[in-house]
Parts: sequence; C-alpha cells; structure tokens
Amino acid sequence: MRTSKYPLVSRARSCLLAACLSAAAHGAPDAPPLVKLERPVPAWLATAVCYQIYPQSFADTNGDGIGDLRGIIAKLDYVKSLGVDAIWLNPIYDSPFGDAGYDVRDYKRVASRYGTNADAKLLFAEAHKRGIRVVVDLVAGHTSVEHPWFKDSCRQNRPAKPDFYIWSPPDSNNGDFVAGPGPRDGKYLKNFFPFQPALNYGYGRPNPGRPWEKLPSDPNCVAVREAMRDVMKFWLDQGCDGFRVDMAASLIKNDDGKALTALWQDYRTWLKRYKPEAVLVSEWSNPSKAIPAGFDIDFLIHFESPAYRLLMNPVLNRENANHSFFSVDGTGDITAFLAEYLPQYEKTKTLGFISLPTGNHDFSRPRFQGREIPDLKVVYAMLLTMPGVPFIYYGDEIGMRNLKGWPDKEGAMWRGSCRSPMQWSADANAGFSTASADKLYLPLDPDPKRPNVADEVRDPDSLLHFTRQLIALRHKHPSLGSLGGFKPLYARKNTYPFVYLRSGGPENFLIAVNPSHAATECEVPELDGAKRVASSGAETNGTNLKMGPASYAIYRTQATR
Repeated sequence: MRTSKYPLVSRARSCLLAACLSAAAHGAPDAPPLVKLERPVPAWLATAVCYQIYPQSFADTNGDGIGDLRGIIAKLDYVKSLGVDAIWLNPIYDSPFGDAGYDVRDYKRVASRYGTNADAKLLFAEAHKRGIRVVVDLVAGHTSVEHPWFKDSCRQNRPAKPDFYIWSPPDSNNGDFVAGPGPRDGKYLKNFFPFQPALNYGYGRPNPGRPWEKLPSDPNCVAVREAMRDVMKFWLDQGCDGFRVDMAASLIKNDDGKALTALWQDYRTWLKRYKPEAVLVSEWSNPSKAIPAGFDIDFLIHFESPAYRLLMNPVLNRENANHSFFSVDGTGDITAFLAEYLPQYEKTKTLGFISLPTGNHDFSRPRFQGREIPDLKVVYAMLLTMPGVPFIYYGDEIGMRNLKGWPDKEGAMWRGSCRSPMQWSADANAGFSTASADKLYLPLDPDPKRPNVADEVRDPDSLLHFTRQLIALRHKHPSLGSLGGFKPLYARKNTYPFVYLRSGGPENFLIAVNPSHAATECEVPELDGAKRVASSGAETNGTNLKMGPASYAIYRTQATR
C-alpha cells in the first residue's frame, strides 16, 4: 500500500551482475538445471500462474453497481479458460470502506455488498471444482477504528484483558500516533491512514523510555498473534487456500528483522501443519527477507526494492519518473534491473518464489506511458516466462488502460485509475453491471474502442489469446516454470534487446524481448540450432538476432546434460 525510498545498488549486487554477464558474454556452456527446493512449498506452485481479482470491479450480479462474489462465481469458467491456477482475492471482509476494504471491521464476516459467508464458501467450492485455488487477502497489520477490538481499546476503564493496540501518552510528539476517538486518554499508532490503527505485535527493539513499546513476548502481543491465527484458521476452514498478506513487513515495529522473521516462521510452521498445500504470499518487496521468513512468494514490486520500477515504472503518480526497461522510448537499462533482481533471485530460489506481476490495485496497469497492445505482448512475453510465480491483474489480459484523473474512491487517491470495472463486452456498462452508469463503483474507460473479453475471444491475434498461449506454454514445459533455471545471455547497459535462457527440463528455451520502438540486433551463440516457438518482429540468421520495434521471440533450444 505504501511506497518508500529505494536503496542504491550495492557493491555486492554489482559484482554478482558483472559475474553473470561476463559468463553470458563468454558463452558459458552450462545451462542452469531445475532448482531443487530446500524446504517444502505447495507442489502446485511449480508451474503456477495466478490471477488477481479486485472484487468490487469484477462483475456485478445484483445491479447495485458494485462487483460481488456471485459475479466472480459466474465468471469462473472464464478464469479457468485463462489457464491460471489460483485467484488472489482482495479483501471481502465487513468494512466501512475508508480504504476499499483494507480497513477491516469484522474479519469473520463478508461485507454485505459482496454477499454472504455462504457465498464465499460457494466461491471456494466452485473454484476448486475447476482446479482453481483461492487465496484471500489478509490485512494483518491493522484494523478499522470501527472494529470491536479497537472500540474496546478506546475505553477509559477497560476490564483486565489483552489490549490489541499501541497507545502512547496524550502529550507524546510522534506523527504516526493519532489522538484516540474515545474516552481513553492517549494516542494510538496508525499503520497507514489514521482510521487504520496498528495491531500490537510488539517491538523488536523496544525503547526503555517508552513503556508502550512491548516485546513480542508481551501477553498483549501474544494475544494479537493468536487472534490473527484464529482469523486464518476460520477462512481455511471455509475452504480458502492461503493468504496474501498486506504490508507484511509492518507487523513488528523497530525491528532488526529477527522478531519479524520469528513471527512469520511461527505462522508458516502452523499453516503448513494445518493445511500443507496452503500458500503464504507477502506484500514485502524484499524476497531475500520475506521468503526466508516463511513466505512462499514475495511480490518484487515496491516498498524496499527498486527492481520492478526499473523494469516497469508502475508508480501511478510519477509518469515522468526514471525510465524503465519497458519504456517505449528505449531509454531503459536492463542491467539496472538485473543488478537488483539477480541477488534476490540467488538468495531465494531454493526457498520460494519471486513474483513480477503485470500490475495490481496499488500501481498502474502496464498499458500506460505510451504502451499499446503490441507493446504489452512484449512485456508479457517476459513476465510470463521468468522464474517465480506470475500474477495477472484482472483486465490486463485484455489490455485495459490505466486511466488518468479517475475518482478518489474509498481512499484510492491516484490508484482509482487502475481499478475501473472489468470490460466483458461491448454491451451497456461493458457487461459489468445492469446499474445506471452513474451508480457504478468507478466510471468505465470512456474510449468507445476499449478492449473487451467478448471481442478478444473472437480474435485469434488478441492479447487475450496471446496470454493464454504463454500460460499454456509455461504449464507444458518445466524449464519455463517457477523452478526452471535462469541465465541472462545478452544484457548490455542502456542497450536492447534482453535475451535470457530458461532451462532444466527436457527442452530449454531462449527468450528475447525488445520493448523499444527502434530496431536492434545482437549475436547470441545459443541460437545455433534453435527452433522458433513464437515471435513477432524477430528474425534469425545463424546466431544473429534481428529484432524490429516492439518485438519478442521465444525459441526452443537443445537441452544440455
């Protein structure tokens, strides 16, 4: 949900990148094998592709202008047709919706606008019938000020029982503490918006001069930990298949990493014992911390690492930020991305998976900054053939646009521009809802040529079909899956294209992408004897690769043993 300053590329990262690129430049003969995991992870993640659904914008079945669970159930056959293995569902809990559901009022009750707990249970069951798992968003770091836990915490004379929040004296001078709304004399710590009080999991290094900073072993902190475990157990028992944890690094305050790691390892140990195939996904953006701490997947998209910004530039309110590799003007630098990505990959590849998503509800869709459908095919040719677990944000598979100046709905701020209703057809309201246009959760893309599912299903050259083909290719070939080996073959500073090898299965694959709108060429020794699987705008002559503007190519190569 939040962004932070990006660290500089370290000397260690630069050295690792130099070693990898030197090996590529000298034609290192050994293709990396399939990765052998050093700890148990859900077996289905080995080839998984996931699909993120923002429930209020996906499909409305009761005509109130807001998407609902019955709408998701009605579209499960479509989701199945994509070939994805799991759905990540943004929060569906009861909420006052100050932050689009990330301010939870009741963890164990579905918000009435989405339906009922019975609808959630039906969604899980119907998804499972189609071989699709459902991962729910876990807002573990804070609640709404309307949650009964917080209302109780605001009382002046509370009975002797655990206090779930962090309170400082009323005269404390800290911008992250907010004056309480109740009779209690003090200030509470917020986690993001002021109406999102931070749950008290403790401080890794409490300040003795601040008695409100408690160790994680404090009874109040232990009670919070157990209450959240109870929430997880409740939804697992309803049939969900794991959790994507919002702001996963925010739970323990002032920590050197040890207490936070201990917390998540405790949760992981319990989760894998209670439901072994359940998945734990973090919004942390530092896989080298998140994955050893217990997560199966970490999104490398924002917060602590600049890697995704260097690849995609997804920050919605910074369209003139530093150019990314996928900038169509050809000013990006793949080596800057690799300098961040490769150290994270090497430290985590035997423990879990990095995710490079197409986008999400907090950041821009890939169709902005001049990118159009041919450009998106180049982007997806890379994102869906990289190691780790790809996530596709709803609508990205048809090329929905990122929209400027969209309403600040339910705390969206600039983020409303990536949360517009799903475009199902050319019918009224793009088939999203039967409500009048002014009642829709957010306005639709006004472009009369906006893409929609129905049209793209009929067009064999559509982005939708291309996305399906990439997912099918990934599922079919272990080298292209989450555990396939990865080696850059051609990556030069401020130069295009980027060429890399995926390996380890019966067949290896060479992928080349040129997102710039200028033609380019390079020598790739590994192209010798390669067979084309899919391409657009790319030609080979022996080991010479010529790539036109906005081009991609995927080749099958001889597996080495």
